[in-house]
Amino acid sequence: MQSLWQDLRYTLRGIRKKPAFAAIAIGTFALGIGANTAIFSVIDAVMLRPLPYPDSSRLVFLWAGEPQRSTQYSFSYPRFEAFRDRATAFAGVAAYDDEVVSFADRGEPERIEGGRVSREFFSVLGVKPVLGREFSADEDRPGGAPVAMLSHRRWQEHYGSDPGILGKTVRIDGEPYAIIGVLPAGFDFLGEPVDVWRCRLFDTRTYPLATVRQGAAYITIIGRLKPGASLSQAQAQVALVDGDYKREHPGFTDAGISAHADSLQKQEFAGIRQSLLLLWGAVSCLLLIACANVANLLLSRAMGRRQEITVRMAIGASRGRIAGQLLVESVTLAVLGGLASLPLGALGVRLLADALRQTSPQVPDVQLNVSVMAFTLVVSVLVGIAFGLAPVFFSLRMRPGTRGTTHSRMRGRFGGALVASEIALSLVLLMAAGLLAESFLKARNMRSGLDASRVWAMPLVLLPERYDKWESRMAYYDEALRRVSQAPGVVSAGITTRMDLLQYGLEYLTWVEGTPDLGAKNPVARGRSISEDYLHVVGIPIVRGRGFTRHDDVSSARVMMVNESFARRFFSGQDAIGKRVTYGTDRVTCQIVGVVRDVLTLRETKAQDEIYLPLAQRPWLVSRLVVRFAGNEATAATAVRHAIQAIDPDQAPGALEPFDRFLDRRLEQPRLMLLLVSVFGATALLLAAVGIYGVMSNAVAQRTREIGIRVALGAERHDVRGLVIGQCMRLVAAGVVLGVPLAMAAGKLYASMLFGTTTSDPMTFGVVALVLGLVALVACCVPAARATRVDPMVVLRSE
Repeated sequence: MQSLWQDLRYTLRGIRKKPAFAAIAIGTFALGIGANTAIFSVIDAVMLRPLPYPDSSRLVFLWAGEPQRSTQYSFSYPRFEAFRDRATAFAGVAAYDDEVVSFADRGEPERIEGGRVSREFFSVLGVKPVLGREFSADEDRPGGAPVAMLSHRRWQEHYGSDPGILGKTVRIDGEPYAIIGVLPAGFDFLGEPVDVWRCRLFDTRTYPLATVRQGAAYITIIGRLKPGASLSQAQAQVALVDGDYKREHPGFTDAGISAHADSLQKQEFAGIRQSLLLLWGAVSCLLLIACANVANLLLSRAMGRRQEITVRMAIGASRGRIAGQLLVESVTLAVLGGLASLPLGALGVRLLADALRQTSPQVPDVQLNVSVMAFTLVVSVLVGIAFGLAPVFFSLRMRPGTRGTTHSRMRGRFGGALVASEIALSLVLLMAAGLLAESFLKARNMRSGLDASRVWAMPLVLLPERYDKWESRMAYYDEALRRVSQAPGVVSAGITTRMDLLQYGLEYLTWVEGTPDLGAKNPVARGRSISEDYLHVVGIPIVRGRGFTRHDDVSSARVMMVNESFARRFFSGQDAIGKRVTYGTDRVTCQIVGVVRDVLTLRETKAQDEIYLPLAQRPWLVSRLVVRFAGNEATAATAVRHAIQAIDPDQAPGALEPFDRFLDRRLEQPRLMLLLVSVFGATALLLAAVGIYGVMSNAVAQRTREIGIRVALGAERHDVRGLVIGQCMRLVAAGVVLGVPLAMAAGKLYASMLFGTTTSDPMTFGVVALVLGLVALVACCVPAARATRVDPMVVLRSE
């Protein structure tokens, strides 16, 4: 302990004597460790910490579709009933769906986030109201009493935490509801900020009740395992119950897909798990690069103390004593860097969590805690030991009275190996940034087949009780189009149930006349209902046949349009016009009257089969108004909003926004990943440049004698520069050769995040290698220039 204390005091004196060296080493450590602290804090909160529910490890997420990719809102109500009644491995199974509602208790209605749940939902999660009660079985059946629960946030902000809220009547979607309870503070399921909760999950705007009963998928399912039941047992029972369901309902829409189950903890954050692992890999590379730089610094410092170390060894200092002192110095710098990283980590945690929450609202509030600080301390100590071993190794090989030429050569090779490793890791990060940038630009600038310039869109969510008939819905839509078309600055207006490019159409089972009818195994096409001017508004051309007219209403013959992909698949070599197609669980048969150009959906490289239906023949409660403006768009948007609000004052209008803004929100997550990985890549490139500069400076210093002799024998300045630059380029070449297979292997981790490109894109590899070469060239210019200024007479005189 006495020796340790002496070494520590000696290290602190050395730091005080050479503050610039200490600041660089500590700052480099702080940068690498701080980035790791920030990402580990988020990973700890998202992937390691239990969910905020009692005994959350027993909560299970169920979905229908691909087994490797969980999907929310993929269960049908009949399928949910089957699992609720038959899955005995679960203590309870519950369902959830989100919605937007018009809420009014005084004054004008406002649009707020709502949720529909089954009566068991809160008890399955283990959440109890802080005021009032949960839903009852009588309330959760057709004709049940209209009741609702409020979020704690809504209760506090709008009612001042008044306990008298129980029994108060509010209007939701124009209908009176009695408030029966208030949920605990901070409760948000899957990160959705729901403010008002209702039961009767089968009352949905997405589908009519008849379609709901035919297996339409729109709800999210969770379950709680019984005591003693394992997840594997539950998964086996899910397969059995699901098999019975499909045999009993072969004609249902969802009979052709299978149900799966996994831990809610794992599946709630499945959408950002890959992003977090990619970021952790990036900051780990950054930490290794930072540590390699510090190792070179420590090695250079140890070489500068060669005389001191050999003298100490000559007068009796043991090798263990020398090694202990050098390790104490390395670990002290690393620990100081770890302490300095804490404020950087705290800032990084806040910025990273806020950024992730923009696209993944389920990310919780994240703070540095004891476990994260312990992680930081352990990382600091391990880093200090690992990268302090190099100076120890080379220092212990010194011999008193020797010139150390072989030793210097070995040290130079080791430093070069570290720099080559830095270049390889920088290439991995820059490749990731380059591929993500290329992917983002292709997604942002993809030729979708849609012209959305000067197009704005507004959600239309009709009150279900008031617009329960198709005739009332069409009366509203017709009036909306009439008023909006007359608003100043409006060129054209249309309505669609699903917006092309931004949204997938509803999936319909389709049967083309003249082909085998496979029932639930019929091919699926995406469908949307549109008004007659919609295609004109968004610039989708009709390539054959005609569009919809005002005569294509509920009293006329059923018609549809299809896209080119649908026509090629089912009518190859034939004209699709006039052919008949049956779609949906209600088996509606339509005649094709037009073929429209393919439109890609965002982040898809191939058009899918699409059908377009007249809005008057299939109007939905939820749709989107699209408007093309001319002139002052902001003024015209205000006029459109007022026109919509005047139709039904009890219905809160949605926000009217430019189409590009919707597109930007869809691209927010890839943009965020591109930004973060690019920042890490640029930082790695800077650190690699610093490492190259340090190694080449040391190389020039070690080869001063050689360079002086070369100049004395007639070498020109450009020969000397070429000598230094050639050595630098060899390091870059070695780093690139090492980094290319690493980058290709790492690319498999984020390949699914790419769009329109591959992880082995040669253009990106070439650009990254060129950038690395140019940066390395700039970094070695100063050492190369210094080498040309070596005075041969001074060198020869010293000999």
